[in-house]
Amino acid sequence: MTSVLEDRLLLRLEAPFFAAANFTAMLFFSRLRKALDEAAHEHIKAALEYTASGDHERALIEYERALVRSPDDSSILMDAGQLAQEMHRYPQAIRWFRRALELQYQNSRALKGLAFALHATGEIDEAIYRYYRYLDANRDDYDALLNLSALFLDSARYEEAIEYSVRASSVKPGAAAPYYNIALANFNLGKFDRAEGNIRRAIEIEPTADSFRLFGDILETLGQFEKAIEQYQRAIDLNPAFAEAWIDVARMHEKLQRPAEYLKAALEAVALSERDAAQPKDLSLAYWDLGWAYYQNGDLTKSAEASRKAVDLTPEAAPPRFNLGLALLLLGEVDEARQQYQMAVKRSRRSNIKGDGIDDLQAVLRKRPDLEGGQEILNMLLAEYKNAEKHRPPRGLSPHA
Repeated sequence: MTSVLEDRLLLRLEAPFFAAANFTAMLFFSRLRKALDEAAHEHIKAALEYTASGDHERALIEYERALVRSPDDSSILMDAGQLAQEMHRYPQAIRWFRRALELQYQNSRALKGLAFALHATGEIDEAIYRYYRYLDANRDDYDALLNLSALFLDSARYEEAIEYSVRASSVKPGAAAPYYNIALANFNLGKFDRAEGNIRRAIEIEPTADSFRLFGDILETLGQFEKAIEQYQRAIDLNPAFAEAWIDVARMHEKLQRPAEYLKAALEAVALSERDAAQPKDLSLAYWDLGWAYYQNGDLTKSAEASRKAVDLTPEAAPPRFNLGLALLLLGEVDEARQQYQMAVKRSRRSNIKGDGIDDLQAVLRKRPDLEGGQEILNMLLAEYKNAEKHRPPRGLSPHA
């Protein structure tokens, strides 16, 4: 056992060795940090070069490599998050923006980027919160105000959408987008005069296919079908590949009882939707219209074919099944027609049973009262319609209340 004095002497002797060891470690980590920073810089340089050449996949890989070496570098996190967002890699963007905010709580760029990415992934409540936080410090950011108004539109919070669109228009009075958003919000609120005034203003500033289409929707809702066609056609003139506008034109011709024009527009809508690999719901809508257009033009076989494609694309949708059932019934395929009607009723709202089922079949039976299977199917539809009325919840209550 050593004495206290000996311990002190030993400590004095060992201290230089401890200091030297600590200095060596510090030097090692300093050099390592420098090497990692230099390596990260090389990866960032490569990422920027790939981005400039349009190779975003490789650029993103280089950013990931840079972050392995410098995981807490906010500037790398922000650039990587921005690129991921532009590539619609929203989960990656969210992860990097969140990390940047952990490092810098008031990082405005991270807040704005995170809000946008959250909106894109449907995380609405947090997206709104992030936009609020960002706008607290950046009240007049036009893009953030406009994005928040669009978020409120997507959430059916139309009054708030108008509020933030108005704020955006006050920041940039010469921009068309805020007026478009105000018009769309008022349209959904049933305030058609205000909707029309604002969409006219948007078109005056910057005519776009979307603006002309919305104007057409407003005029169609007001029953001004000829004027609506004019606006839908203007949308097509600006964007000939606008499949949704072709569907709108087809619908107007059907309402105006122009079967040949209806069929022409419906065929164009299907061709464009097929070419652009539209979502099943959108492609189904195009085929549904085409099936009814063939029916209006007396081609029952093609009507059944198109309606069947619509049903295959969206088996849960009722209206195309009613169309298919009617075409099959007129083609003499009574058993399959009955089956399609029964399946349609199971998937149908009460209004569809009346409008797409009963009304169309009654119109046929007035001309062909002896149509095989027709009266039997009509009786089934009438019974289901009556039963749906009996079980309809009281007005103002949810069916699940």
